[in-house]
Amino acid sequence: MIVTAMKNRLLKIFICIISLSGFASCGLEAFYFLDNIPSVNLEFGRATIRMPTSNDDGYDTPQAGGYFSNFLIFYRIYISDDNPSQIIYTDTDRIAINSTLNSDWNSLYSFTKENISGETSNMDRKFLDRNYYKLELEGNDIDKILDRRVLQTNLIIDFSVVGEAPTLIIENSASSYTLKRTNNKPGLTFFPEPSDDWRFFNFQELRDPSKALSAVKDINADVVTKTNPSMPLDYTYVSMYIVAAGKSNETPPVSIFSQATFIGVFKLPEPF
Repeated sequence: MIVTAMKNRLLKIFICIISLSGFASCGLEAFYFLDNIPSVNLEFGRATIRMPTSNDDGYDTPQAGGYFSNFLIFYRIYISDDNPSQIIYTDTDRIAINSTLNSDWNSLYSFTKENISGETSNMDRKFLDRNYYKLELEGNDIDKILDRRVLQTNLIIDFSVVGEAPTLIIENSASSYTLKRTNNKPGLTFFPEPSDDWRFFNFQELRDPSKALSAVKDINADVVTKTNPSMPLDYTYVSMYIVAAGKSNETPPVSIFSQATFIGVFKLPEPF
């Protein structure tokens, strides 16, 4: 906890220095900063995300000068023949799942809170450029669910219940939401299969390499084919990150993001 607090303070100082370096030529400009999501407790098939509070930088009410609006969760799915029995932590673990998973993780590391110098502009674009898509919820607007009301709570991403669709749970409440894949991206529309069920199950259509991104872009653009196509195609995994987002009060408003926080890699359950 102390190390995390020190890293956050150092990050703020670093960004302030960069911002101040332009004052002489550009004049005094507004400085915006959203604190990172504090921590993730990762278990096998389940992650508990501790959310910021209204006292953290940028999360105050708009009336008091805050500019936070909601949290974003980004995901990408990977086909694999590996079936680990432990939490996926290391480069070796990720490569065993899918070499592209490890490549993506290393590329996105520079935008996460673990990298003190990582810049946060256009964070949504950075994830989309790696074919990470915005998570959705079945029958609910995720932007409205993950707004100010989840501050000072814990979010749970749960893939651990056998025979049930993975869910997002707001701890200490009766709120539970079924996770759903997205079906659009700015400049690219795709139609995930199976077309009648976009929940996070290991459907045969989802793990079909002929429908994944490298094969055809307008079907399962959120899925990566496996490293060794000659092996049996049995398993699928999803990697997730969470980011805080907001808007400044300027005209036009400026998009503001926290650094990203890695949530974890989860095995998709079998459909029942």
